[in-house]
Amino acid sequence: MQNGSDGVKTITYKETYTDGKLTSKKAVSSKITKQPVDKIVKVGTKDPAITVNGFLKASEARKILSNAGLKKSGNTYYYDHYENPDYPNYTVVVVVGNEHAEQIKNDAGFYRLYSNGSEEWWKDNFDERTAQAGVSEGQKHLRQIESKVRIATSAVYGKDTARANQLYNQIMSNPLKDFSKSF
Repeated sequence: MQNGSDGVKTITYKETYTDGKLTSKKAVSSKITKQPVDKIVKVGTKDPAITVNGFLKASEARKILSNAGLKKSGNTYYYDHYENPDYPNYTVVVVVGNEHAEQIKNDAGFYRLYSNGSEEWWKDNFDERTAQAGVSEGQKHLRQIESKVRIATSAVYGKDTARANQLYNQIMSNPLKDFSKSF
């Protein structure tokens, strides 16, 4: 951080007067006598106030997860895709500790379910209208799950950071396999 300041440029003019009135003015030299100083308001791309050892601070992680509509139980945030109290399915889970996110999990069960519902399967088992609706609904659910995984990785490392993208890619490189990682 640094305050800025204006520079100073000294210009020497040749002035010509006729009958006491200025009739011409011409710059004959100029020199920078003081260099300007840029104001620096932030260094780097991350706000150091929101990270702890490379992880997003717990308070910021909680904001991301809450604002994204993940449900909360204690220090655990989750996306319950099935939303049936008799059969909870916590598809995406983030455990937030005192300092930062401590664990991320992705249960691939529903991703497997919607991925396996291919267009051919729907057409073989249902009329065309139901098949089209089933495929469309399945694609919608896949996008929802992918979105929640993206949110979860942002809660670990910060939105749109290289490390969050790397973690997202690690999880989604094999979305049909359960994933769990502790930090």
